[in-house]
Amino acid sequence: MFLPSLSDILSMLDPFERKISQTLAVFKRPASPRALAYMLAPFEPGFSPLEAERRLQDLNNRYPQLFQVKFGHYFLQPSDQLALLAEVPQGSPDDPGEGAQMPFTRYALLRRAVIYYQSQRTAQHSWANIDDLQPQLSEFEALCELQDYDSAAELLQDISFEYLMRWGHYRQVIALRERLIGHLKNPTLEQVNLGELGSAYAVIGELEKAVHYQEQALAFAREMGDKRNEGVWLTNLGNRHINLGQIDRALEYFQLALTNAQDQDDLRSEGVILSALGTCCTQMGQFERAREYYEEARVFAKAHDDMAAEGMILSNLGNIYVALGDPALGIRIHDQGLEIARELENMLEVSRRLGNLAEALVADGLYKEAIQHLEEGLRLDEETGYHRGKNYKGCTLALAYLSQGDWDAAYAAIQTAIRFDAPANNHNAALLMGIVNLKKKQLRPAKDAFLSAVNSAGILLKRNAYSFDALNAAGLARCGLAILDDDSSHLTAAAESVVRSRNFCRAPGVLRHMERLFEFISAEDSARILAKIRPLIVER
Repeated sequence: MFLPSLSDILSMLDPFERKISQTLAVFKRPASPRALAYMLAPFEPGFSPLEAERRLQDLNNRYPQLFQVKFGHYFLQPSDQLALLAEVPQGSPDDPGEGAQMPFTRYALLRRAVIYYQSQRTAQHSWANIDDLQPQLSEFEALCELQDYDSAAELLQDISFEYLMRWGHYRQVIALRERLIGHLKNPTLEQVNLGELGSAYAVIGELEKAVHYQEQALAFAREMGDKRNEGVWLTNLGNRHINLGQIDRALEYFQLALTNAQDQDDLRSEGVILSALGTCCTQMGQFERAREYYEEARVFAKAHDDMAAEGMILSNLGNIYVALGDPALGIRIHDQGLEIARELENMLEVSRRLGNLAEALVADGLYKEAIQHLEEGLRLDEETGYHRGKNYKGCTLALAYLSQGDWDAAYAAIQTAIRFDAPANNHNAALLMGIVNLKKKQLRPAKDAFLSAVNSAGILLKRNAYSFDALNAAGLARCGLAILDDDSSHLTAAAESVVRSRNFCRAPGVLRHMERLFEFISAEDSARILAKIRPLIVER
């Protein structure tokens, strides 16, 4: 069957049909007859949506390889779009998008498309998912093609953080905001663009990029004397360094942020920073001090009716009580934090809190319920792109299955974890991989995993010398190596790690967790090599 080429088809179109095809090329996604009628109204008075639909149906019937239709919307293939747009004079960025003097140029058509998209916006209170923001996303594309990047950035302010980010569209936010880099004239817009870009990268686990962009945002804020946003980026950078396991750096940023908030009499921000300081104390094993910070921060959150902040604080407090040896109380507190996240429809926070709740449930021996929450959380991580969360949840899921004696399910879970980088947790993922392989009698992979755990723990300890968690993982991995190598010399290094860890943290829940992992390892110790170190780890 002979298919005419694009040039053949164009030669057969009348002048107005050619104008229809060129106008359709302006749209980057399928367009309705109503949209086409609006675009061509200045050039064809009385051109109605019904007439546009009749024309488009006729063109689709005659030339279906060019004019394609889906669900009543018409579109062209990208290569055809480019060829047709090349026929339209570019014009000037000042070309108007309406009025009798509107020229038929690419700039004028794009300007008219912007006006059309604005007319298609729905009420903000009705926005429930990304489909409700398609007019704004189309407008953003048109504004960028018009090189009106500041207007595109202003539009993004309305939909990015509170909607796209909250719904989990982090990679789309990255794509949109990266398109603006180097093009913005307004320094405030440039600052916010860089800062939020860093936040989106942090969620998907690219922490070095997150730090890079938020340091630039901080520099903009300082240069502009913008104290409020300076505090925002200082706090964000503190959080990024916590994620990287660099607690000393995090503390530096948080102390600067706290001073900034107090100077500005910004009580809401002060509460957020107190919560962050609590997280630093948690990482150093100072759980009672962390609890005090969190309780103080919660007072600030409740005073300002800040449900989002209160929910995060409750989640952190739940972790504290698990570490202090009261998982039942931790579960009750986590339930409250999870309820708030669901009420706010923040899917990222729902996912995080499901993971924290599951850790408490595992600590309390409620494995089946923990597994259900973890499976839901991992589904949300897939939907939102929160890949770092898969590392943590995969570890908890592996521990739940290990506790049930299901080595194969534990192996599948820990495989999920190790595929995703989480600098503050990689040592735990590798340790659990070693334990699972040891249980499955896969001795070479077990040894490789234990060596990886020692290495990852060492990397983290260079960043955070107080990391009791990394020291515990290194000590337990050395115990596994002692069994596999039938060599008790590993136990000297293991004992050193355990003693150092105890100097930083003797919280009952932490000790109980380490004892549980040790028992998984020692169950494979037929030569009783670990008998010498058992009293140091299993305290009675």
